[in-house]
Amino acid sequence: MERPLFLTGDSPSRLIQGAIAGAAAAMLIGFTWGGWMTTGGAQKKANAAVDVVVATVCADEFMALGPEIQAEYKGAEKYRQDDVIRAHIQKVGTSTLDYSLARACADMINGKVLAAANASRG
Repeated sequence: MERPLFLTGDSPSRLIQGAIAGAAAAMLIGFTWGGWMTTGGAQKKANAAVDVVVATVCADEFMALGPEIQAEYKGAEKYRQDDVIRAHIQKVGTSTLDYSLARACADMINGKVLAAANASRG
């Protein structure tokens, strides 16, 4: 059986070079503009999304604890607000409230307090 013309002479090496260049170009375009990502990148995005949800639920739970605890929170120094939160809320769903989640929760609470203050002004 005779080999096809594109597999004889220099053609096989050109074919392989073209396939490699095409694969490299596809990967470059896919990761740069196509929205492809590695497993690690996807995991980081998923964890960040979960943290936002946990912080939002934490802020809602904390605001529901009552005015005396909110007064304790407002009276604390900014760097101690996350400690006040962790003293009253240990878990949100299945997530244990660590420093970073408590800090995100404090930021959410501060945003809610600021929004409420702005809304009451007018």
